Amino acid sequence: MTLVSNDLSRWPLINANLIRSYFIVAASVWLMYYWALTLGQEVELIWVSGLPHQKSDVKVQLVHGRGNAGP
Repeated sequence: MTLVSNDLSRWPLINANLIRSYFIVAASVWLMYYWALTLGQEVELIWVSGLPHQKSDVKVQLVHGRGNAGP
C-alpha cells in the first residue's frame, strides 16, 4: 500500500534521491556509449593481435630451440 504524506520536510530527501537516480542513469548510459565506441579498437588491438607477452613467449621458445619439432 502506498503511503501518501503532505509532510514538506521530506521533499529535500526525495529530490536528492531523484537527482542521484538521474545521475546514475546518465553515468551508466555514458559508460555504455563509450564502451560501444571503443569496442572496435579493443577487438583490433587485443583480441585479434594477441597480448604482448604471448608474442614474446613465442620468440623466446624459438630462440631457445623449444619450438622445433625435430631432433
